[in-house]
Amino acid sequence: MRTIIFSDTHLTSAFDQAKFKYLQNLIQESDRVIINGDFFDGYLTSFSDFLASPWNELLKLLNQKETYYLIGNHDRAASSDLRVKQFARWTGDRLELTIDGLKLMIEHGNRLAPSFDERWPWLTRWKLPTQLSANLEGLGVKLFGRRFFIIDKPRNMVMMQWLKKHVQPDTILICGHSHYPEYRMNTGFINSGLIRHRLASYILIENRRINLIKQRY
Repeated sequence: MRTIIFSDTHLTSAFDQAKFKYLQNLIQESDRVIINGDFFDGYLTSFSDFLASPWNELLKLLNQKETYYLIGNHDRAASSDLRVKQFARWTGDRLELTIDGLKLMIEHGNRLAPSFDERWPWLTRWKLPTQLSANLEGLGVKLFGRRFFIIDKPRNMVMMQWLKKHVQPDTILICGHSHYPEYRMNTGFINSGLIRHRLASYILIENRRINLIKQRY
């Protein structure tokens, strides 16, 4: 059984054909899909507008798979409603399960390493701060490529510190949120990174092996 875990696609009502095709192929080739937060960006679009957009074709595809949906800080529970059941059989903020003998604890990561929107939630009342942050991130990727996300590595360090205190040694903690993909099996930590700005990374579990895949689209 082929399982994929991805996070931080930050979809809005705006449509990106290249990103759509990449996600479509990724989902089609999988049996189980775990969306680990920030699937859509509730700071930039409403859930209704997202569902009414061409991205809806992905949701139909997800409905055919064993899909789990963990909420993040940009798509928190208050941003959506019961229509998540149209594409996910389960939704929550932490998922613990065993796949191919691997014990996993999966959560977006914002509760472990809060970002500015949770420290100053009043900023999310306006789209401008979120859009500006996204634009700056996109510019950083154009200038430096994947290396740009090294600035977010400290968030992963915070998550790994949390892991040491709260997660059993035989369990792997899988997060997103930081946008910095990282594979630290020696410490039991993997970050799935993001699928945005023509960069893509996700976690693949198949044949009792777990890998972090990095690509472009």
